[in-house]
Amino acid sequence: MKAIRIHEYGSEEVLKYEDAPVGDVKNTQVLVKVMATSVNHLEVMMASGQSKDKMPLHFPWIPGFEGAGIVEKAEPCLTGFEKGEEVYFHCNGGSYAEYITLSRHDLALKPENISFAKAACIPHTGLTAWQALFCHGLLENGQKVLIHGAAGAVGAFAVQFAKHKGAIVYTTSSKEDLPYLDSLNADYTYDYKEVDFTKVVKDMDLVLVLTGGDTQQRSYEVLKPGGRLVTTTGPIDEKLAAKYQVKAVSMVVHSDQEQLVRIKELVEGGVVKCDIGIIYPLAETATAWKTYAGKTKDAANFTHGKVVLEM
Repeated sequence: MKAIRIHEYGSEEVLKYEDAPVGDVKNTQVLVKVMATSVNHLEVMMASGQSKDKMPLHFPWIPGFEGAGIVEKAEPCLTGFEKGEEVYFHCNGGSYAEYITLSRHDLALKPENISFAKAACIPHTGLTAWQALFCHGLLENGQKVLIHGAAGAVGAFAVQFAKHKGAIVYTTSSKEDLPYLDSLNADYTYDYKEVDFTKVVKDMDLVLVLTGGDTQQRSYEVLKPGGRLVTTTGPIDEKLAAKYQVKAVSMVVHSDQEQLVRIKELVEGGVVKCDIGIIYPLAETATAWKTYAGKTKDAANFTHGKVVLEM
């Protein structure tokens, strides 16, 4: 098969479009013919070597943590999937390839009303948002949630999931992204450059931090006692959590078939939408990474949505 592999740490210059072996399929595993995948911060960061102390790579390494495709090989009695079924999946690397071998728990049937390209944008970011809000954040109907970085890929899903739950959604983003968040029905939207959120937001049940800088440190004070802070961007501050009498969690996303099924139902019901920014063929992944980093003219042609790779 053709795949994107890297043989050393680096950026887009280390991405190689080359032949790679198709993985073996055993017992409860499923072989999927990948139709599309998408670019996420995680694989770019891991390839750069920034996280090699905690998440070292074993070369050659195939990037990619989500995708959509067609079941090529599976034992229905062991996996619940049959050849020819359309699926979408979350994985621990390897989706920048024409085929991928997955555990049956990594995938679910693809939403029927969207393309492979759109479905490939959902699993990694969608599961991150779902687990942040409901598994770690324990968000309930009527509660108040503040989402930092709400216009990003994870944030957009978080806004929609929280609204569907019946929560009151507060968001921070750049000024340019405010209309987009309005279109997602966020209740309150703030330009982080113009508004100090600590002056206008208080008594939050949950704060979801998807941005860097000092935003996380300042977020503890806007939570009510007993509230929760969930972050995807760094370690928590136990002293601040104790000071404000809140619980704080730094999370890492994991595969969950049941959650993928529930997200599928929301997409098919028109409750949740996902956006594609631009599509490249797999062979042009290096250019896709440049666009993701804002280094190409293409990057100026879209403001929302993910960078997708099609096989």
